Amino acid sequence: MFNFPVKKINGGVYQLKKAAGQGGFTLLELIVGIVLMGIIASIVVTVLFQGVQAVGTLDTRNNLKTNGTLAFERLSRELRLVRCTTVGLTCAPQVADITNLTATELRFNNVFNEGKGLRAATGNLLLRQGSGAEPEDVLTPDTTSLVFDFLKRDGTAFVIGTDTVDLVWTINATITLVNGNETVVMKSTVHPRSFR
Repeated sequence: MFNFPVKKINGGVYQLKKAAGQGGFTLLELIVGIVLMGIIASIVVTVLFQGVQAVGTLDTRNNLKTNGTLAFERLSRELRLVRCTTVGLTCAPQVADITNLTATELRFNNVFNEGKGLRAATGNLLLRQGSGAEPEDVLTPDTTSLVFDFLKRDGTAFVIGTDTVDLVWTINATITLVNGNETVVMKSTVHPRSFR
């Protein structure tokens, strides 16, 4: 069968003989081997950790985009329903229709005569239901800013504090969402349906 080189020692116990030129590992060889395995293991762990971080960053960014998109769809839907007052053949917003118009907050009545409001506060994009101090619904968290700017019918900029609300034709909204190191900026332009 197999022919192993053996030698007989005390009382019939056999021990394998070392072939000529064969020896075990020296202490130095073992230490070098362990150090090399440690270096390779640390490289593998670093690469895997970077991959996990990249997936986490991508997940955070996708969550911001998804939340922002859903909030923006709701914001746009609400802005399309801003009420206007009919005067002759035109319908333009009046003070009773848009009750508060600033660069960071917009309060208005919609075509169903419901008071609405949009603003960013305490890290959230908020939708006010009602014209008073009713509770606000959170459209999306992680909101650092909401900025409105308005355009007139001729496409020129509406000047807050100087122009009257009946000149508002288009509403532009920009939100900035931040979570950790990820930032997503979203913009939307809305022309309320009733304005004509």
